[in-house]
Amino acid sequence: MKVNKSPGYAGEVLRNKKLIIDRLISEPSLEKFRKAGLINELMLKYYMITSDYLEFRKKYSHLEALEKTAARYFISPEHVLTVMYRKIKVIR
Repeated sequence: MKVNKSPGYAGEVLRNKKLIIDRLISEPSLEKFRKAGLINELMLKYYMITSDYLEFRKKYSHLEALEKTAARYFISPEHVLTVMYRKIKVIR
């Protein structure tokens, strides 16, 4: 099996995962998945917080992006940092 070791490969994989998750969030069948217990609500919320911060970061400074993300989710800027940089244990 040949492994692609080009520098942009990891970024491409992350962009593909982001597209898949964004498409899942916009699907009307998301509620069916939630009711069936297939969606980890905490991980979904953390993904959305991180994604919003990264979008704000494209336009604003680090502190402004933290404040805007915190205001959107009614949490502290410190919690935004915690969400983004904490290693989360996945419960299986």
